[in-house]
Amino acid sequence: MVIGYQAGRIKELSELEIKSVVARDVAPSLALSIVSQKPLAYHTDKWPTSWGQLPIERASSICVKALSNQIMALGGTIRIYELLSDQAQIESFILNPNNFSNLAKKIWQSLPKTPHKLNVGLSVLGGELNFAQLRKIMQLLKAEAKNDGQSMRVVMPKDRSCELNAAAVMGNNLLTKGAEIVLVPSARPNYYHLGLTLAIHNPNRDAWLDFKIPRPDARSGMLPPKLARMMVNIGVGEEKEVTVFDPFCGNGRVLMEALLLGYPAFGRDIDMSKVESTKQNIGWLRESVKEAPWLSNMAQLPEAQIFQADARERAKIIVPKPNVIVSEPWLGPPLRHYPNFNEGGKIANSVKALIFSVIPNLIAENPRKIVLVVPKWRLAGGKELSITSDILDEIIKTGYDGSCIANVGRNDSFLTRDILLLNIK
Repeated sequence: MVIGYQAGRIKELSELEIKSVVARDVAPSLALSIVSQKPLAYHTDKWPTSWGQLPIERASSICVKALSNQIMALGGTIRIYELLSDQAQIESFILNPNNFSNLAKKIWQSLPKTPHKLNVGLSVLGGELNFAQLRKIMQLLKAEAKNDGQSMRVVMPKDRSCELNAAAVMGNNLLTKGAEIVLVPSARPNYYHLGLTLAIHNPNRDAWLDFKIPRPDARSGMLPPKLARMMVNIGVGEEKEVTVFDPFCGNGRVLMEALLLGYPAFGRDIDMSKVESTKQNIGWLRESVKEAPWLSNMAQLPEAQIFQADARERAKIIVPKPNVIVSEPWLGPPLRHYPNFNEGGKIANSVKALIFSVIPNLIAENPRKIVLVVPKWRLAGGKELSITSDILDEIIKTGYDGSCIANVGRNDSFLTRDILLLNIK
């Protein structure tokens, strides 16, 4: 059994997160594949070979139980799917109009048979197929079902793309009363694998965390839930027992994601109003565990401690060991326009001075990993201003090694986020 993960828009973070979560929560020896969101789609047939394969019956028992919950624990994954095999081998086939009929037969043979109408969708996770070709495949599939006396309703993307979105998959009950077939690009050009979707990301979870929390904080950067969750997963890595520490907790976004993933959380902030916001948001989260359907697998959240302290000073409260630091520090004052070089330089110097002053206290906590946001500013005229290399150089002097693993931001934003990952040497 080979499980595939369709990574989302932030490809680099998604892949690191998937590797961390699969190794930690599913099985360290389970073979898997990663497919990035088009147009960056790729697939490796044997990745990573050093992990080997679990016995098929053990892999099935682990995955079927775990994947419905696992998709909610992943911030950067769109789908989890199983690559369908023939005689324990993962087949690949070339896809062109001449073999659409054979493909329709293969899909039909893979689908469950039911006395009721079967809802079926098809998504192509990259490659060169167009909507007209997708429709033709589905027409042939429906004909195969009709020949066998099976009533079928096909679900097509409304935007005339080749990939169903999460709303279409969930709204048509494809994972509970039907099926979504996926065509996954192979490592061989123009070849595909056939797969069956097992779980899909529920966007309601992130919307709920974004808009329902009682104390949002628009002036502090509004770290998206997805990004916070990816950062926590990457910071935790393969650890099963670790405390997540955020020395700039703001309104508690990182801490809430850590708690939802099952990790104790410690946070501090210099601003008492933000400390109170974090406490109120976490209190709301504890109550919501009893109501939110996507949290039904959690009886209660782990411990959380939040206190007021200046990150530039050594805190009197010691964070439990082992710990990881996951944090977005102050990004500078809110911007209403693209700053010029002088304006941007003043902001950058202020942020850099703050981070430099905090580094000794971060290292004093002896974290196993540090995942840190560093802002990058877009200047008037189209240039960018970065302090990332300066921050990395300063941290590396302390005995840690690392790099910028991704840059995250909208095309029209005044600043973007460099995500730094640092490991103790």
